[in-house]
Amino acid sequence: TSVLEEQMDVRLRQFSGTDEDEEDEHVEFTISDNVYTVEDAIEACGFGWFQIKLSVVAGLVWVVDAMEIMVLSILAPEARCDYGLEPYQESLITTVVFGGMFLGAGLWGKFLDKFGRKRGLFIICVLVSVTSLISAFAPNYISLLVFRCAVGFSVAGSAQAATYYAEFLPAKNRAFCIVLMEMFWALGTIGEVLLAMLILGRLDLNWHWLLGFTAVPVVIDLLAFVFVPESPFYYITAGKNGKAKKVLERVARDNGTKLPSGQLVSTGEKRWIELLRKDIQESEMQTNQLSAEEDTNDSNKEMQSDDTAKLMPTKREFTRISLALIWACSWVSGKCEIDKMTDREMDGQTDITSVNCFRETSYIAATQGRSQELLSTIFTLNYSCVTSVFY
Repeated sequence: TSVLEEQMDVRLRQFSGTDEDEEDEHVEFTISDNVYTVEDAIEACGFGWFQIKLSVVAGLVWVVDAMEIMVLSILAPEARCDYGLEPYQESLITTVVFGGMFLGAGLWGKFLDKFGRKRGLFIICVLVSVTSLISAFAPNYISLLVFRCAVGFSVAGSAQAATYYAEFLPAKNRAFCIVLMEMFWALGTIGEVLLAMLILGRLDLNWHWLLGFTAVPVVIDLLAFVFVPESPFYYITAGKNGKAKKVLERVARDNGTKLPSGQLVSTGEKRWIELLRKDIQESEMQTNQLSAEEDTNDSNKEMQSDDTAKLMPTKREFTRISLALIWACSWVSGKCEIDKMTDREMDGQTDITSVNCFRETSYIAATQGRSQELLSTIFTLNYSCVTSVFY
């Protein structure tokens, strides 16, 4: 974990797959952990045996929808003869069904979002079966209209089967499978016509029996819901990540595949984590860039110091140079004094042919405190010694 991650101390909480009556446990993980969404898991599981089972269950819902719609074309003429209805009364038998669908279409979507896809579809199938059976025992025309309107209200939620089915499909198979569900609608319409031919034709029974047998596929579909789980999208939206992961593990097990490694999160949480990781990476890059610039500046300063140190003489060299300058100055000064004394000798004033002259002069200058004459004598002696070495 980088230093920035430790400083930010980012933690996310995830619900476990415990029962609702138990306390939910949570797992803390940092943004450096691997995460995946339900979409990622469905793509990893692919299309397999689980989706085939689900196709049958969701398809049966569409079969029920098709049969309840198709039966209207058979029910209305039969009821007109049975009740002696006028043409407008006959048309109302069909109209009230679509009126009920109009009322229920806007409510079932909200209901399934709040209580779950599987639970909502199960309740829809129960209502369809109950209202269809009750309408089969309608004693009069008004009660028939009321019960058929209730059937239409219930059937309006059957379209949610396509949503439930699509949430388990990989992206590459989704369009094909959703369109393929129209096959179940065709099977429902054909099945209702065949059922009517059997009940009203061969068996010579009335429309009450037809409505009763039309409810049989709904009961079969209710039993089939036992073999399919709740939608993981509903669980992840409700914050029940543990249950969503259990459903995805079941899908992977049925298909013989494996889930992605890491923690299961919602799509919004994953996007938030990715943005946070991006911010951390940019901060680290800026920090590294600043550190590199500082290192470069330090290196340049060290190189400049090394160049300056190379140009500056060492202490020993400085001492040698200083001594050489002192010697040169003393030599020049001594030469000047020799030249003066030579001039005086030529004038008959001084004799410098021996060293004793220098000693005597130095002694006299030192005893009498004449420092200038003492230095001149020393410089002269220095010049004489050096000159004698060279010559």
